[in-house]
Amino acid sequence: EMAAQVSRSLERQSDAERLRTEAEARVQDALRQNSELVRESQSLQEQIRILDAERDSLQDLLDEQNEKGSRSSQEKEQSQRAMSELQALLQAEQQKCAAMAGKVRELQSSAELAHTQL
Repeated sequence: EMAAQVSRSLERQSDAERLRTEAEARVQDALRQNSELVRESQSLQEQIRILDAERDSLQDLLDEQNEKGSRSSQEKEQSQRAMSELQALLQAEQQKCAAMAGKVRELQSSAELAHTQL
């Protein structure tokens, strides 16, 4: 009986030792996986930082292009307004010239009439 108890006790002790060894192996495996995940996480964070910087850079370029486009659009509008104003001034000057030419013709006609009357 005593030998059977010792045998069972040794068997349980052996099982406990085996379970402890397996548990330690699982802990070591979990620690290794955790370390890998930490490295992977750090790598991903670095990639995110790089992508954020690239996105910010592209957004700055886009904002700059939009600003240039806006300036260009504003410059076009200003040029078109200036052109319209110049066109209006030109038409006004042409009308003045036409009116002056009409007066010159009247004066010439009057001068010719006066000359013939003399």
